[in-house]
Amino acid sequence: MTTHLIHLTSPPDSPAAARLIKRIKEEYPTCLPLSGSGILVESQEVADQIAERIGLTGEHQEDAVTGVIFKTNGTYSGYASRSLWDWLERAERAK
Repeated sequence: MTTHLIHLTSPPDSPAAARLIKRIKEEYPTCLPLSGSGILVESQEVADQIAERIGLTGEHQEDAVTGVIFKTNGTYSGYASRSLWDWLERAERAK
């Protein structure tokens, strides 16, 4: 599995963004919301496929929501909750 960061660039409190976030959680039940605008997911898919699957792009695109998906490279640094580091460690072991 590869870890991806979905980052919404439109306001995360809009109804459209709330629908997209709900879809992310349905499609990727092990996801880890980092904030209102950032969610980590694990997937074998490439970023384009994830974007279409959640409705960020493609035929079922959620209107009025913008965002970007980054594939992470397994290098992390910073100060965050223990749950983030535990989630990343588990995701790395699942590869």
